[in-house]
Amino acid sequence: MTLKFTRLQIALIGLCVLLALILGYELFAPLSDAAPAQTPLRTHVLAVAPPAIFTPPPPETFAEIDERSIFNPMRTRIAPSGIAADNAETGTSLPADLSLVGIILDGERKMALLKSAAAPAVVSVTEGGVIDGWRVSTVLRDRVVFMAAGVRQELKLSDNKPNATPPSAAAAADKPSDDQ
Repeated sequence: MTLKFTRLQIALIGLCVLLALILGYELFAPLSDAAPAQTPLRTHVLAVAPPAIFTPPPPETFAEIDERSIFNPMRTRIAPSGIAADNAETGTSLPADLSLVGIILDGERKMALLKSAAAPAVVSVTEGGVIDGWRVSTVLRDRVVFMAAGVRQELKLSDNKPNATPPSAAAAADKPSDDQ
């Protein structure tokens, strides 16, 4: 059996042999000592200014940001706690828009659920906690007692429930009728 090669196959075999010889030379040839090129040294020193000392802006600069909580999706202003505390210390009453929407009694833990028109959600306050400058002194099953500067006020849970009968109907029911 004789092998016949085409010209293309012979050319490819020759190229492979040539590449094999070059690879062998690169692998086994002695390496010449390569000296890196010498670069001239700089004789002058560059002057570098020290970084400026950072001084933060005064806190008053962020007053607008602090008044609008990032956790409030509406980004409405939060009433400063000093105003509510001042109202409580002067003996004024609880905020008119504050209402008691629920009470949680769990053993020793007592909590009142309060809603205000200014707040988008119900706020829970434990017994002894403070809301709008008023301390929650007692949480009972039907009412919450608040104290501030010696003034005592109550919020009743029943204040939020609509009357079963309108006041005019209740007065008419109590009144004796003329037919009897």
